[in-house]
Amino acid sequence: MGDDTYLEVDIEDASIAEFEQDTPGEFGGHLHGNMAGETDVTFKLMHGAVGSGHADFVTTPVHAHVHDHG
Repeated sequence: MGDDTYLEVDIEDASIAEFEQDTPGEFGGHLHGNMAGETDVTFKLMHGAVGSGHADFVTTPVHAHVHDHG
């Protein structure tokens, strides 16, 4: 991949989960649960400048279920 490609992750309900990228502009990261519930996560392979690029590929929404372990 070139320097002008990056991963963008959209979470439908950020109060339930968030995506933490290991290194900005790279493709690794972790999905963290914030509270029990369900949300959808969409991954996008972006091309162009970060923040103003366009999606070359978009996944169908991936369902995430966060359990309360408290």
